[in-house]
Amino acid sequence: MINTAWHIFFVTNIALAGAAESPRAAITTSDGKSFESAITHWSTDTLTLSGEQGLETLARDQLLFVRPLANQTATSPVDSVQIELVDQSTLYAAKFELAPGRAQLHFDGGSEQSLNPTLVSLVRFPPHAPKARHDWQKIQKISSDGDLLVIRKADALDYVEGQVHEVNATHVLFETDGDTIPVRRTKVAGIFFFRPAQQEWPPASCLVRKLDNTQLFAKSIALTNRQLSVTTRAGFTIPIPLNAIQEVSFTVDKVQYLSDLEPVVKRWTPYFATPPDASAMHDFFRPRRNVSQTGRPLRIGKQSYSTGLSLRSHCELTYRLPAGFSRLQALAAIDPTVGQVGNVELIVRGDGKQLLATEIDGGAKPVAIDVSIQSVKRLTLEVRYGKNLDFGDYLNLADARITK
Repeated sequence: MINTAWHIFFVTNIALAGAAESPRAAITTSDGKSFESAITHWSTDTLTLSGEQGLETLARDQLLFVRPLANQTATSPVDSVQIELVDQSTLYAAKFELAPGRAQLHFDGGSEQSLNPTLVSLVRFPPHAPKARHDWQKIQKISSDGDLLVIRKADALDYVEGQVHEVNATHVLFETDGDTIPVRRTKVAGIFFFRPAQQEWPPASCLVRKLDNTQLFAKSIALTNRQLSVTTRAGFTIPIPLNAIQEVSFTVDKVQYLSDLEPVVKRWTPYFATPPDASAMHDFFRPRRNVSQTGRPLRIGKQSYSTGLSLRSHCELTYRLPAGFSRLQALAAIDPTVGQVGNVELIVRGDGKQLLATEIDGGAKPVAIDVSIQSVKRLTLEVRYGKNLDFGDYLNLADARITK
């Protein structure tokens, strides 16, 4: 009897010690519950937690969000290389290299990751000059039968069509019109790689979002030694330390928040013309994700929202939508910090066709947005100036999302 009691005591304490050493996370489930717990096992389809009541296993369809609780330090992607994959995943790295048959990503801290270069659709090198953003967006829309090498020309961007053979720290080896030439890397703003056809990838089981704005549409995940191994829809696998992860969202197969999608067009135009060096103003009034224009929690009335967009007039966002989603939904209102001053017109377009035009006024009730986007491939949100020039034009779109 004594031995049995000691055995129970020993096993219980070992379990509690293991739970104490396990990584912790804030969990939001599909039935609306939110709590914190230790993670003992995490795979694509199940999450096992350890708490005061013992072990509990949740299926993927029971989860909405998992947010690791760790010593996290957000890093800015401003001076990072942006890499977009063919499955719409986006990564940020300190350096990008390309050689025949292999691409290499170098991250801050010294870690590296190789990947199949055919999975890369776009690379954009810093610095990202605000004055050249319109040129970038125009080039992004060009249909080409070859790679597009984007070249810096003073404050503007131009492009050359051809084939990229190599990228390193000093040059890009580029073939055009039968000639292969080394182009200085500092002259290159980015590369749009030619991909012959848009392949259908398996559906994402979740969206992994890092603190540096990296977004990976994951086919599978697995937790080992406080690192989450993520395999994207296109087959790219990368290990990510838990303390570098902002959240893992399990809404992608039923709901996708616009704040989780990377717009292919992102434009803000001031009411009054600004000098060429007004990059700080453009940065301050840029569209914000999940926070207000001032960086505070996103609010409508007295209610705070963890997901959504904050947009300043006049701005335009265009998203390339994944297949299968049928509705755009959000709650729209002027940010309460500006009182009743703001007044804007919200325009929603699908593949160039206007789907909605509505006035949002600071003195009126919030407007529930619910628009059919059946078969839409490119979704555009435009916030136009209203009745008061641009005074108080801070539009909040809470829980802006697309649903099936």
